[in-house]
Amino acid sequence: MSIYKNKNVLLASMHKKELAIQEPFERIVGCKIIVINDFNTDQFGTFSGEVERKLSAYETLKLKAVRAAEQFDCDYVISSEGAFGPHPTCLFANSDIEMLLFYDRANDLFIADYEISTDTNLSNYTVASATDYSDFLEKAKFPSHGLIIKAENNILAKGVTSYEVLEEIIATNLAKFGALVLETDMRAMHNPSRMKIINSLANKLALRITHHCKACNSPGFGEVSLSGSLPCELCLSPTKVKQYKDYKCIKCDYIEQELLDPIKEFADPRFCDYCNP
Repeated sequence: MSIYKNKNVLLASMHKKELAIQEPFERIVGCKIIVINDFNTDQFGTFSGEVERKLSAYETLKLKAVRAAEQFDCDYVISSEGAFGPHPTCLFANSDIEMLLFYDRANDLFIADYEISTDTNLSNYTVASATDYSDFLEKAKFPSHGLIIKAENNILAKGVTSYEVLEEIIATNLAKFGALVLETDMRAMHNPSRMKIINSLANKLALRITHHCKACNSPGFGEVSLSGSLPCELCLSPTKVKQYKDYKCIKCDYIEQELLDPIKEFADPRFCDYCNP
């Protein structure tokens, strides 16, 4: 049973992320999600560039949670952060990296998890006179996913989700500026693809919160990294193929390891720096 059952948990978000987060947390953790509408998370950075994010995603997560706990005098807070760009391993694909954090002020615990997905519509397109942008709209999943319209690095509109509004803005401003930039709006309330990933992560983090350390009983015990190296099948040298999942307590030093593949004893020589330099 979760130690947070029936506790009020503040959701520090202004982009309707409760649609993705509230149900799994209330079902799995048993807490009560409190949605607030007057906490300005844009002060920590915006996707559209008006406010630069000055800290890493994780440090921003922590700062959001701590500030919300202070402002609303709440002991339990959930914060969310996303980052978009090239996939860390599949360099030719864009990725959505979502992070969620549960802050327990009473016990000074920060329980976080993340999810990486290539299921993102992240893209942009420059519209010039007589330019056909219908292919871009399909790629951007418009109109179910919103758009941001810019001219000379100035934002003309955000959250555009109708053809009529889009065409009116283009018709009104294209001649004036010579070119307009259409960008996917990555805010959660205008991006169902992102909302789906956040929901998956919310289920993942909620489950992690219910897992307790065997040594100190702190919540949030879970996977933190991969370690070890499988030996090469030909030369037995260590390879780039990881061998273990590492599970660690966020409060004490207790660690458990699990084989990634209990049957696999050796790695393919393709991943060996000696056999395949």
